[in-house]
Amino acid sequence: MDSMVKILGFLLLSTFLTSVLYPVFINFLYRLQVREPINPDVPRTHFAKQGTPTAAGFLPVLVFVVLNLLFNRTGEVVMLIAVSGAIGLLGLLEDFFKIYHQSKLQKTVRAKIVPIVTLSDISWNIYKILLFPWNAFKEVFRALGSQHVGGIATYQKILFQTAVAVVFSFLLIARFGTIVWLPFLGGLDLGIFYIPLVLFLFVFFVNSISITDGLDGLVGGLLAIGFTALLALGVILGRNDLALAAATLVGGLIPFLYFNIYPARVFAGNIGALAWAGAFVALSLLLDRAFILPILGGVFVLEGLSVIIQVASVKLKKGRVFLMAPIHHHFEIKGWTETKVTMRFWLAGGFLAFLALFIALV
Repeated sequence: MDSMVKILGFLLLSTFLTSVLYPVFINFLYRLQVREPINPDVPRTHFAKQGTPTAAGFLPVLVFVVLNLLFNRTGEVVMLIAVSGAIGLLGLLEDFFKIYHQSKLQKTVRAKIVPIVTLSDISWNIYKILLFPWNAFKEVFRALGSQHVGGIATYQKILFQTAVAVVFSFLLIARFGTIVWLPFLGGLDLGIFYIPLVLFLFVFFVNSISITDGLDGLVGGLLAIGFTALLALGVILGRNDLALAAATLVGGLIPFLYFNIYPARVFAGNIGALAWAGAFVALSLLLDRAFILPILGGVFVLEGLSVIIQVASVKLKKGRVFLMAPIHHHFEIKGWTETKVTMRFWLAGGFLAFLALFIALV
């Protein structure tokens, strides 16, 4: 009982702190004109959102980090904060470059390097050989239809996420080994295959959650539902430190949603979406319930797969499967209002959360 009171107390404290600080923080975003341009490929109704401040996810993420470092600093929670913080840093850089552009930085770096590598044919050839793996890596994403529309390029984000996932997998192995829990079967030792599992789940869900952040309140509501389920799972499994961490995440999302539901006054930005995504995946792995992720995050799976299917179909010249990907835009074009799509996706997320909890305990 005492542990549950503490967990709920920290949820309320996180909600209170974020709520008190948000008006000041939002005014700060407006003053700095921290406004991400609207993607020109989205439905035309979204163009009215031009000028809405972004990066508002920074505040609840900061509250989550500070509260846990001060009052809940266990080994697993530090791992959770490190993963969420690393991916959140990537999101922060993405927001910064999208808003303030990175062209000047690129030109400065190139101006310093080009005179050195062009001193002779030998230095130039060595430079091209060293860059070949990097250029080949970029070409793979270009061939898959990746477009650089500002900020950090897709291949750069995937590379960074992969590095974080690999380091996280080694930390998990060092602490818990390579045994994973399976419904109905119990523990299964994956051995060397544990690392690819963590890598796949991490990269897929981080990007799928980021893709889902396209409608007012959509990703925030789904994550609030998901973190609440993980909070309950942590309490049931006796992992109160992780349950408390999940509680501070839920507490921060409540005031964020107040300002983010339709019509949104602020957007989470990549800092919020990516930091929460990293925490969502990391919490599931730290609770040793990796295999409920496709159920608990079922809406995210649908969103991510819709983009993969659409790109593959177009590349294979089979035409479009969806009117627009990700799939929430497909329903918008079919005539659903933005709020209708969001609320029905929330309902799906709520049902899947109960289903995931049931499967996690059998």
